[in-house]
Amino acid sequence: MSQRTTKRRRREPAVIEAFFIGGAILVVVGLVYSLAKSWPSVDPLALAALVGIGLLLVVVCERLSLVLRELRKITVLMQRAVSDADRAEPRQGS
Repeated sequence: MSQRTTKRRRREPAVIEAFFIGGAILVVVGLVYSLAKSWPSVDPLALAALVGIGLLLVVVCERLSLVLRELRKITVLMQRAVSDADRAEPRQGS
């Protein structure tokens, strides 16, 4: 029987997850607050500010996630290159 290997997804660092959750909560709270405070006329400035800040936090955390993923790839490639160079070094000296 062949074993199926599954690649486990790494969890993002807690700071990135906190930014994402905070941004998403801020968007929802801003919308609910704006609707509850000034129903039937929604205060567009307060709504835009709160939702904008929340969306900005969501975008920032997504970008941080992408940067971390690319840095991990670069680190693996650099470590592989160094280990290949270390293995090739003794052969050249002989």
